[in-house]
Amino acid sequence: FFFSSRRRHTRYGTVTGVQTCALPICVNHARAIYTVSQEFPATSFWLYTRSFPYVKHLVGLDNLSVYLSVDRDNHIKAILTHQNYPTTKLAWMGEGPAEAVTCPATNGKLKGAGACNTCGICYSTGRDVLFNIH
Repeated sequence: FFFSSRRRHTRYGTVTGVQTCALPICVNHARAIYTVSQEFPATSFWLYTRSFPYVKHLVGLDNLSVYLSVDRDNHIKAILTHQNYPTTKLAWMGEGPAEAVTCPATNGKLKGAGACNTCGICYSTGRDVLFNIH
């Protein structure tokens, strides 16, 4: 299987992000992500996905944060999945609730290649995230 990851050493510890938003994941991919996260409990992992049927294979580890990508086309499925797996978080694309924290890199407050290293919202707050889309 293949997935893209970034490893960061931050003030929060070692963090690895797995981006699955653009590529659909299959059950074997989801299980592999879970297994890797389980084998490295001192490393925090996070991922964004629209592959809602496979979320059940990704939940249950304290060091693996699962964000469900929510947009106009899939918001009902995303919210239902979140209700079934309440440890997931929602990553709102363009529009979202007021309680979601806005990604500073998408609203112009943080710029440059190291913006995510500086911020840490995705893996440190435990809150839903809003990504502004221009």
